[in-house]
This record gives sequence, C-alpha cells and structure tokens, in this order.
Amino acid sequence: MSKKLKILFWIGDLKDPSPRFRFLQFIEPLRERGIIIDTVFTNPSRNRKNKFEKGILNRVEVLLVLMMRLFQVCWVALFKAWRYDVVFTNKDILPNTNIYLAEKILSMSNPKLIFDIDDAIYLSNRGPKLNIIWKNYKGIIAGSPVHIEYIQPKFDLKCFYIPMAIDTQKYQPQTSRKEGKIRIGWSGSHHTNVQCLPVMKVCMEMLAEQLDFELIVISNLDPEIKWKNVQSRFIQWTADTEVEGLQQIDIGLMPLEDGPFERGKCALKAVQYMAIGIPALVSPVGVNTLIVQDDFNGFQCKDNQAFVDHILTLANNENKRIEMGKNARKTVEEKYAIEVLTQKYIDAFTEIATTK
Repeated sequence: MSKKLKILFWIGDLKDPSPRFRFLQFIEPLRERGIIIDTVFTNPSRNRKNKFEKGILNRVEVLLVLMMRLFQVCWVALFKAWRYDVVFTNKDILPNTNIYLAEKILSMSNPKLIFDIDDAIYLSNRGPKLNIIWKNYKGIIAGSPVHIEYIQPKFDLKCFYIPMAIDTQKYQPQTSRKEGKIRIGWSGSHHTNVQCLPVMKVCMEMLAEQLDFELIVISNLDPEIKWKNVQSRFIQWTADTEVEGLQQIDIGLMPLEDGPFERGKCALKAVQYMAIGIPALVSPVGVNTLIVQDDFNGFQCKDNQAFVDHILTLANNENKRIEMGKNARKTVEEKYAIEVLTQKYIDAFTEIATTK
C-alpha cells in the first residue's frame, strides 16, 4: 500500500496481560514504522465489577452497562471505524453476554476486522458466541498454532501466528546473583494459580527430599502454599516490579496438564523467564514445544520426575545453568522481541487491508 496504514486497536482492559502484551507494547514500535495507530477502550471496562451482587439493582446495573457498551459500539461504527484500514479487536466486544450485535455493527462500518486470540477461549462457554461473531471477521492473529488448527478449518479467515512478544529493553538478565540457595520460580495470575500450581505440588515435594531450595511465586494474590518441606516465598505482582521479581529466580517453571485448554496456552511465562536469561522448564504441551529447545535454552519435562531431574542438574551445575540462560536470552532476542514481531503485525495488517 502506498498510503500509510491506519489501524484502530479496540482494547478490552488496560490491566490484563493480553492487551499489555498483544496490543499496548506494539503501539509505539508500529508508529515508529509509519503506521497510524489509534485506540478505543471498552467502556465500561470488560473487567469491571458490579457494585450490586444480586437483586433488582444488580439487573438494572447490568442493563445500564450493556447499554453503555452498545452505545459505544454504535458511536465508533458511525464516526470512527470506517476511517481505518483495519480494526484490531481484543476478545469479544460485549463480554459476559450472549448478544452478538457488536461485531456485526462494527463490520458494517468496516469489514476489515481482525480478532486477536491468545488463549483457547473457544473451549469455554464463550465458544458458541465466538463461532457466530467470527463470521464478521476477515482475519485472526493467534498466539499459538493450536488456535489456528481449531479456527481455520471452520471459518473462511486469514490466520496469522504471532507468538507472545517481549520488550527486551525492559526484560533484562540480572547483573549479579544474590547469594543463597537455589531459587525456583513460577509467575502467573491468581486464575492461573488455581489451574497450574496444584500441578507443581508433587514435583516440589519430591524435589524437597533431595535439594534445599526456595520456591518463589509471583502473582497478584498470595496462593498461601503449604507443601511438605517446601520453603516458599510470595512476591506481590505489580507492573512496575514484575521484572525485578523475575530477576530473583534461577530457574523458571511452566508445568501444564496435557489437556485441550492447556494446549492453547501461549507460553508467556516461558518467554519471560528466557528474556531475563534463565532456563525455562516446561511441560511439552502446545506451543511450549516450539519455544523451549530441550537442553539448549531450557528443558521439556514430560512428568514430575523429569522436572526434578532437570532442576537437580541445573542446581548442581552453575555453568550449565548460566550457559542455558544465555541461550534462552538469545532465543528471545532473535524470535520473540518486539522489534522482530512488529513486522509480522505489519504484514498481517497489510494483507487484511488489501483483501477484497
């Protein structure tokens, strides 16, 4: 295209990892490359909490919020969306409802819609809704090939695989290690805690029989771990101290059950660990198998015993741990840095913008 691309980002919530890593951190790099980027934020935010939990006041509040969001959709469709080459949306525009009008209204204003997906949300109770609203889209940008394998056979959509990106200027390896026992880390939201931390319990208790270590958990809520013989420390997650917390870790863990939902994870944790120069030990599930190269920048651990064995190897061999950490950092710089993946976004936007 000879003219400058104009892209409208429709973002659900500022605080969620998804818009932070899939949208917000690309705004300035795209602008630096001549792309015009504007934003719309779902109003009220998709993650707002109702003031009234039940009763007539709750129903009135829910209705008012829905009306406000529908008004926003109509306003954007009438006065804004048609001015852009592409509209890039983060999840369904009207959350927590089975109303499908928003995407249809938006597509009538601008049919060049792209949907971003970084989790297997089509397996949740939103699946039937997504199957309807995706008919209004021209393209999908997916954080894992697993999502494309599900979506592409069912819909006439252009699909683009763009993995999770990391700001390598912000995520830096620690300059020096604080003395003390080996520190094994896990980072994730409270919702992920509920799913993934129990997977680690047996492994960590097995490891505690052979190694004196500290388990660091970084999250927005304290999971209050009380596992046999496991010494743990909770670090409160904040956007400002996220990197500082990760830099305290020597080995990063991303265990997963091998289920349909878990296969759709985008391995953000693994990429974060690798960006700060530490080995990532992951379950060989979904995109993990593409990002973590076994015995190079981390280990793929098929079961609890494999996690224990590989942790012991790295705990007892500092040189190997450091070398794998350097390989991990180099992998991120070459494949998952914002500077690398910005061009992939431009290519996807350009292809959709020029699609008849």
